[in-house]
Amino acid sequence: MSSAESATEITAAINNAVEQASGPDPSISKEEALLQISPHQLEVVLHTGFENAERDVLTSGLGVSPGAAAGRIVLTADDAMMATDDVILVVARGWGKPALCGAENIEIGTDHILINGERIDVGEMLSIDGGSGEVIRGALQTTDVDPIPALATLLTWADEARDLAIRANADTAAEAKLARENGAEGIGLCRTEHMFLDEQRLPVIRRMILADTPEQETQALNNLRDTQYNDFVELLEQMDGLPVTVRLLDPPLHEFLPDIDELLQAAARNELAEEGEALLEAAQKWRE
Repeated sequence: MSSAESATEITAAINNAVEQASGPDPSISKEEALLQISPHQLEVVLHTGFENAERDVLTSGLGVSPGAAAGRIVLTADDAMMATDDVILVVARGWGKPALCGAENIEIGTDHILINGERIDVGEMLSIDGGSGEVIRGALQTTDVDPIPALATLLTWADEARDLAIRANADTAAEAKLARENGAEGIGLCRTEHMFLDEQRLPVIRRMILADTPEQETQALNNLRDTQYNDFVELLEQMDGLPVTVRLLDPPLHEFLPDIDELLQAAARNELAEEGEALLEAAQKWRE
């Protein structure tokens, strides 16, 4: 497929393939219709893209999560979480979000980035193409993802022809629900430690890490057990009998503690309270 092939052209190709293989007197088989459409073409019509426009490409990398996005540059996860509008986080990728890795010649400063020596300040607009891997100056207009009735037919034929079942990685009931809605037939990996990475859950596992006595540790572990029990009830209800592969809770404990460098800086400024001192001691103990 030409890199310039538009979503409109691909939609026409999908409609044509399904039309040829449908009806009482089809001109091609369903298998032949499937072979007319490539996986890359499906990615184009299932994800947002950029309107046809001139691109000021600053650099490129490996497109690892398809789709198009535009936003203001931020350099930390905290800034991304606090933002009220769309942002581009230069150093991260996320499930379900357009992302690219391995972009060359990017240097990250405290309030700016340099791309091939060209300075771009935090807050300036960038666009990324998770398919091509391009990093583009400015905010390009994205396309909408319009439903294609013929695509549902084509994917049904693909289900009939395939040999492999499709399972999703999902760690929460919400992710399991989304996976089912998108056709997953089970969970290939449920990473139990990921259930505790949000701000409301971190205190639960930190109490276990910071426990000074067997009694405190037992109480914290009981809290973890109760929390996970409820999580699994909700997740398994969403899967409704489909297979779920669970990775048991055996996490690297430093992942649940604050950044050790930030704690050391706070300690140097005498800003750590008693809990902060305990977290610093634990971070130093469990650091890898």
